[in-house]
Amino acid sequence: MALDLAGTLIQVLPETTGEGTNGPWRKTSFVIEVESGKFKKKVCFTVWGDKIDEIKRFSPGNQVTVHFDIESRSFNDRWYTDARMWKIEGTPSVQSGGSTPSNNDPDPFGAPSAQDDDLPF
Repeated sequence: MALDLAGTLIQVLPETTGEGTNGPWRKTSFVIEVESGKFKKKVCFTVWGDKIDEIKRFSPGNQVTVHFDIESRSFNDRWYTDARMWKIEGTPSVQSGGSTPSNNDPDPFGAPSAQDDDLPF
């Protein structure tokens, strides 16, 4: 299911890499904030492979439109939903050298880090 969502980029999380049966892989996530009525909502997207280079052109505060697919999968009788970006549009600003959180920063939603989970995806 292809969708798009416009908002403000607020955070790009650190890149994760690994080795699978099909070779090496890389993944990252980023968060945008969107207006939803009188409240603002945050949405986290996943980016895989060479698409990571597209997100690196943008800095927090940039207005972006994210084109993505959404899919849910079951694992151990629990459901997980993934919003996977396939294209991002916007006008990138000059990188300000701002910091991104380290892998040691806790997730604000209490989700396990990539090192802690045993999910196959």
